[in-house]
Amino acid sequence: MLEQFPVYREFFPIRYYETDCQNRVSALSLFNYLQEAAGENALQLGISMRDLHQKGLAWVLMRLYVEMQEWPQGRDIIQVITYPRGFDKFFVYRDFIIQDQQGRRLGQASSTWLVMDAQSRKMARVPDYILNIPLPQHLDFLPLRQDKMPLAPSYAHCQDYTIQWHDLDLNHHANNARFVQWALDGLPPAWMQTHQLQSLDILFRKEGRLHESIQAQAQALDTQTMSHRIIRLPDRQDLAQVVSTWQAISPTEA
Repeated sequence: MLEQFPVYREFFPIRYYETDCQNRVSALSLFNYLQEAAGENALQLGISMRDLHQKGLAWVLMRLYVEMQEWPQGRDIIQVITYPRGFDKFFVYRDFIIQDQQGRRLGQASSTWLVMDAQSRKMARVPDYILNIPLPQHLDFLPLRQDKMPLAPSYAHCQDYTIQWHDLDLNHHANNARFVQWALDGLPPAWMQTHQLQSLDILFRKEGRLHESIQAQAQALDTQTMSHRIIRLPDRQDLAQVVSTWQAISPTEA
């Protein structure tokens, strides 16, 4: 559903297979909703992934910051509102608002995207036909995350993975949402049972390719903040860096 150009709104019913063991929508599912809404908005604007592929280009998500005040539950219906909020020579900025069915805000997100040359796999300048898209009026844009990611001196929690065929997206690299799942799966169950995710800031640094061996690392920076790295083995190059913040909750069964 297209609102005042170029704002886009889409409703998502939360199915049980999209929730966690506490019946809250999973971070992976929420990330997928945001990607879906962004893709539909881009399609309406004539700058979808397929539109760019026809010109030898591709969208690449560089950074996403999500902040939730309340997590919806299974069978709830939420709405995601998204719109481009600005451009410059190399980056496109997009905001998201997450609401319940009645329009009460549950959370928000800001994101930074770049355009990649599909053949060279290098960053390209944002084309003029994207720069000329009108921006929404009378909206309060969200703060952009441009600060450096804090890293821990060492990481106590590590989990190894191999990138498989069904982890890949249209760019033939690991889907952005998979990095979120890998990062959070690296946390110990005791932490997940006693904490609720409040915010997640993810910076994508390199592509993850089919059959590459990777490792998800996690380490507490303080009682509410976790640092995560997704590294490629064996060269230990960072594919993504993540910082998550948490609120302590009463223990529940996994």
